[in-house]
Amino acid sequence: MDIEIDMKVVDKSGQALGTVAQIINDMWTGKPRKYVVHLENGEDIAFFKPDQVSTVEAGKVTLSLDATDIETI
Repeated sequence: MDIEIDMKVVDKSGQALGTVAQIINDMWTGKPRKYVVHLENGEDIAFFKPDQVSTVEAGKVTLSLDATDIETI
C-alpha cells in the first residue's frame, strides 16, 4: 500500500503525530523521497523518509521512530 496525503501518522509506540500533508518525490526517479506531516498541534511540520516507515495500513502510517526522533521545523 502506498502512502497518501491525509493519512494519519503515528510513531512506533502508537502516539498520534499528525497527517501526511505533502509527498516530495525524487526528480529523477519519481519515487517518494520525503513526506511532510502537519503535526496535531497545528503549528509545526515534520518530515520522514521512506526508510523510516515501519508499516502502512488502511489510512495509517506507523513510523519506526519515536516522536522525539522526528525532524521538525
